[in-house]
Amino acid sequence: MQEDEKRIAGFRLDSTGVLDCAGQMRALGYRVCAMEDKGRGAGARAELKDVTVAEVCDAIVAANAGYAWEQVGDLLNIYPTASILDERIGAVHARDKSMWRILREDVGIEQVGLTIVSEMESEDPLLDVDLEPGDVRHALNGLVERLPKAFWQISGTAGAFFLMISD
Repeated sequence: MQEDEKRIAGFRLDSTGVLDCAGQMRALGYRVCAMEDKGRGAGARAELKDVTVAEVCDAIVAANAGYAWEQVGDLLNIYPTASILDERIGAVHARDKSMWRILREDVGIEQVGLTIVSEMESEDPLLDVDLEPGDVRHALNGLVERLPKAFWQISGTAGAFFLMISD
């Protein structure tokens, strides 16, 4: 069964925003990666009962104008459309290289406007990656999918976005 087809007995959609909803879903055992643009405002409240994960994600994006969601493997992404996540990057090929160095040197994460904040138990995991050219979201997903339980999240406003990768 796909992640988005699983059922959730109850979910409270609060007006505190996308990252709060992502955190609630993580507490239920889902790997949710999310970006919240504080300049777009927070969503509406709702109480959902006996819904699928897809229905919860649909409700989150419906309550937060300009957001979308997508399932990528076992990762659920909730993100604003037309954002820094759309910045294009080239192919990334690295062997036994720290995730933070890959983000800075190969992805160029700081050049696209993201400041890295670390919150991982393993502070500098070494990774082997081969990523095709794509966008920033593709690169972030490609890195965290190699780390069990890891997820990325971004918060802030234009000119001051912060990237956290956590496990």
